[in-house]
Amino acid sequence: MICPFDDWWAKSNERVDGQVQKGQNSIIIQGAWAIWNLRKQCVFDGISPSLNGVLEVIKEELHFWYRK
Repeated sequence: MICPFDDWWAKSNERVDGQVQKGQNSIIIQGAWAIWNLRKQCVFDGISPSLNGVLEVIKEELHFWYRK
């Protein structure tokens, strides 16, 4: 059965709390944003999709977020 994204996110949040939940939510938000941004670039800028590229963006952004 396919689970909608928001249902999956809510269920995953039920399993953790506090700082772990905040960290998990940051990772989920960053991942969703990176995928959306890559899709936008593919559609409007004509770039080729790259799993390694999107994973690198996620890693760099999360590193930046946690350094603050």
